[in-house]
Amino acid sequence: MALVAAVLLGPGVAAQVAPREYVDLGRVAGVVTRPDSGPPPQVAVVYENGSNGASHRMCGELARRGFLTWCAIPRLNFELNDDWTDTALDIKAAIQYLTRQRGIRSVVLYGHSGGGAIAGFYQAVAENGVAYCQAPRKLAPCRGALADLPRADAVVFPDAHPGMDVMSLRGLNPSISVAGGELRVDPQLDPFSVANGFDPNGHSHFSAAFQRRYFRAQADQMRRLVDRALAMRAAARANPRLDPAAQLISIAGFGIATHLDELDPGIAVTMSTRRPERLLRNDGTITVTPIRSVWTGHSPMVHFSQDLISTADAFLALRAVRATDSMSAVDWCSANSDTVCNTAHIRAPVLFIAAGASDFIADEERMYDGSPAADKEFLVVQGALHGGAPCTECENTPGQYSNSETNQYDYIANWIRKRLTDQSPRR
Repeated sequence: MALVAAVLLGPGVAAQVAPREYVDLGRVAGVVTRPDSGPPPQVAVVYENGSNGASHRMCGELARRGFLTWCAIPRLNFELNDDWTDTALDIKAAIQYLTRQRGIRSVVLYGHSGGGAIAGFYQAVAENGVAYCQAPRKLAPCRGALADLPRADAVVFPDAHPGMDVMSLRGLNPSISVAGGELRVDPQLDPFSVANGFDPNGHSHFSAAFQRRYFRAQADQMRRLVDRALAMRAAARANPRLDPAAQLISIAGFGIATHLDELDPGIAVTMSTRRPERLLRNDGTITVTPIRSVWTGHSPMVHFSQDLISTADAFLALRAVRATDSMSAVDWCSANSDTVCNTAHIRAPVLFIAAGASDFIADEERMYDGSPAADKEFLVVQGALHGGAPCTECENTPGQYSNSETNQYDYIANWIRKRLTDQSPRR
């Protein structure tokens, strides 16, 4: 039985949205937000990103536009204790709860950022069966408990990244190694070396030669980590008395700061479309044009790095991937946490919508290209940061991108409404 409690509106949620309900489904809890006016919602939107999704702007913004929203508060520790793929059971519980709500006919998965990996994995398994995520190619096959997942009716991927696996690959700092307890830095691979193109004032520029060397070295480091984790897993299975939790993978200097495109927005391999695409402009019009991120390489994007500690099993399930180059030669389908692979196995209607001041433009275009869905769209929101807000530091004139967030949510709402309202009930 679900435990439901009304909670007060959080900061930034306007009065047009009714008080939110905290709903405890046992394995997962979430916040349900309803519109307080207009016709009863026919569509529920589900968001889970592996952390506290209840604070996401979508929860209120899409409720304000007439939808019931579920924003999950998961109870998992992906690095140490839990199987990442079990997030699918969270979404299953949410869908089962939401489709019992009066008036709800359809469910849409909302895959923003890392939530794209979760939503994509869920829908790919729901459409293709559990055999999909247990394929021999997978470094960490899923469990049989994921059989018979109810399908969502559509999936939206607002600035979804390419996957937990690829983000981890690109988050490796291949210049750092630890030997005999001593931290060493290879100057030929150091992304924070002025000699390699780093500028502490925010105008870094890395040569094509350094990029090639760095991206290949990231893949080499990932291969060594994968080999180590696989050996640990094999040893644990051969000797049940070994404690898998005690077999830890440690990565020094891991994080967003080591993504070169966070430091140098001139890296076209992630920051630009490969051909003219649809650009949702600040005035609400759409034009088809070659698109390059307007990100300048300055704040407010957060640059950080840290040491990562994970169990071998958790690392293989969440962060491991096979690659020979972190940008151009990734075995996308070696990982279940890979958004690029999972979206290539989804046939429900899909919307790929990239932020124009972020660094996932090329990745979203790649997902669109690989999608087999008959009903699919891709566009870029001009001047939008990763979360949808305008990048004021990217503007040439004040207010140049002021409507980015409103335009994004309006487009998503209209896209959903066009496909999934005024249909016959699902149940």
